[in-house]
Amino acid sequence: MTWQIQRHGTVDSTMRLAEPLPVGSVVVADHQTAGIGRHGHQWDSRPNEGLYVSLVLKPHPVLTLALGLAAQKALQQVTTLRCEIRWPNDLMLGTKKLGGILVELHQDRAVAGIGINIGQRAFPSDLKPIATSLALETGLDFRRDDILEALLQHIPEQTSLTTEEVISSWEQASTWARGKQVIVDEIRGTTAGLDPRGFLLVRTETGETQTIYAGGVRAL
Repeated sequence: MTWQIQRHGTVDSTMRLAEPLPVGSVVVADHQTAGIGRHGHQWDSRPNEGLYVSLVLKPHPVLTLALGLAAQKALQQVTTLRCEIRWPNDLMLGTKKLGGILVELHQDRAVAGIGINIGQRAFPSDLKPIATSLALETGLDFRRDDILEALLQHIPEQTSLTTEEVISSWEQASTWARGKQVIVDEIRGTTAGLDPRGFLLVRTETGETQTIYAGGVRAL
């Protein structure tokens, strides 16, 4: 794929700027004043401390999972760290969130926002217990452009896989896929893989298997 990259200083949201653009467009910014997270939450996007990028892609039935795999591979390539991918869209180091992925469909296009914490040495008090960065975990400084370059390298190969191939790869790449004790809203149980559509399966203490369509997954 040939990428058309737009670079900005401060923007409200790379997702908003990317929305009207054609497939293959990439919008990356140094700072977002209104970065978008899941469920309308704001993504902490302080200047020059993270990778804030949105890409316009062809739709894929399990695009969020494919992008998680691409991000995992890109981060390992650049940093040698193997981050965890937590269903449906979180990048984790240990028990804390390193990054996230948000996909929105717009007719025949998908706009995917990816945020990765890179240079933060501290977080606001409300985020400190749950968020981390590459700098905090390693004490090293990584270049945002190196991670972006690796990400753009791995996205085409992962998004070209079939739904079945993505699901299989994701289950192999994530320790959250099977055997993890979790809570999702009020559902408690053990993860039991993904169904053929990419939704998470959780087996409860009663032996019933619940399909998780949405919600934040947390370890028990």
